Amino acid sequence: MPDQQTDLAFCQDQLRKFDPLHHFMALASLEIHRPALMVLHCFLDEIERIPLQVSEPTMGEIRLQWWLDVIARENTDLEGRDGLENIGPVASCLKLIQRNYNLSPDHLIQIIEARKFDLYNDPMPDWDTFETYAGETEALPLLLAAQILNDGIVPEISDLCGNAAMAICLTKQLTNFARNANRQKLYLPFGEFSEAQVNEAQIWVLESEEDIISVLKPIANKSHDHHVQAQQEFNSLKEKGQAHLGSAFLELALVSARLKQWKKKPLAPKNIPLWKQYWSIWRYGR
Repeated sequence: MPDQQTDLAFCQDQLRKFDPLHHFMALASLEIHRPALMVLHCFLDEIERIPLQVSEPTMGEIRLQWWLDVIARENTDLEGRDGLENIGPVASCLKLIQRNYNLSPDHLIQIIEARKFDLYNDPMPDWDTFETYAGETEALPLLLAAQILNDGIVPEISDLCGNAAMAICLTKQLTNFARNANRQKLYLPFGEFSEAQVNEAQIWVLESEEDIISVLKPIANKSHDHHVQAQQEFNSLKEKGQAHLGSAFLELALVSARLKQWKKKPLAPKNIPLWKQYWSIWRYGR
């Protein structure tokens, strides 16, 4: 029967394979918290990949529901594993850190529920919906990572999480715009395109490029503004005695690089070499 160390090693290997950036970021944290951070991001990566692995939304709904059931399950005998080996190493380790770090099941459930949007081709309707999506897919993971780094105590960093999430989420959607359009997915508010007389069919084939870019430019500026605010709040962590939370926000290091690359060729697929991303994260975390 696998033990906890074997399961933790599995999560670490999975994260290194499928999400090397967050694996690298976890290595910047205190050694005592690294396994929990790797488990958290292994779980996050696994549910994020579900929409790309299923042939129809119903199958994705079933897999996400399985995770919802895992989160809702109460375990009273984690030391004895209570049958946890039967739910797989990632889920077993997630339940372990959920208890050890007092992670809110409501937060984990919100993150899972948000991924249902990824299963369907409905465009993101407006800014309110986008901000909710960014909050659930980016801000909550940042908060949970910071909670792990804070020994299980929820830190008061809502503004930092909110601005960082918007900056990160917006730049991801800008740099992945062409790839998502090819999948007939629009994560940026469709209302912005509708006002510019750009319809869904034009987006899917990247027709009327000038009109599309004219919509995307203010969105890039919005991402930059959130990044500036998040950077100011990040820099103040030391002044507030919260420097130990810094490694939870290392992805902010990539926002400027992503925006710079996007501006060069807005509608071209983007791929910053991994070593350059490592370098940016390393310098940012010093």
